[in-house]
Amino acid sequence: MASDMRSMHRTAVDVFPGMEIFGIVPLLGAAVLTLNDHFLKAAHPSWLTGKLSDVAGMMFFPFLLSATWSWGKYAALRLGQKPVFPADVALTLPVLTVCVALSGFCLAFINISAFGNDCYVQLISALHVFNRSGAVQSTMDASDCLALAILPAVWWWGKQWIDTDR
Repeated sequence: MASDMRSMHRTAVDVFPGMEIFGIVPLLGAAVLTLNDHFLKAAHPSWLTGKLSDVAGMMFFPFLLSATWSWGKYAALRLGQKPVFPADVALTLPVLTVCVALSGFCLAFINISAFGNDCYVQLISALHVFNRSGAVQSTMDASDCLALAILPAVWWWGKQWIDTDR
């Protein structure tokens, strides 16, 4: 009840959408992904460094999606000159579930479908995000789908985030 009262009295100044991106699971995923892709893969190329990137991506990507959703919703409300309260942009169970499922779908689509892999390469190339050294390359590998096994734990952590008064 006390947390409900605090939430009711918060103002737009107190609202920061997408806070879940700063949780331990997405930050750990982003750190491992960065370290692995920029250092470990070059120093110790193996199947392990490839799978490590996939698992780390599945720890990070669902929360990047949910934070992007929250930021977009926040911007839409602000553009409409409406006050924004924490409940308006907080992570919810339906948003978490969709983001986790979409992340898993994307990983599988990229790794088991030539069309999905081509779409991924085209998207990354168009964004020029990782295109510093030439053409973007992506190798289809159905065994990358083993990283999907981490998604129930990622969903569980996200649910704990929702259930905790932030």
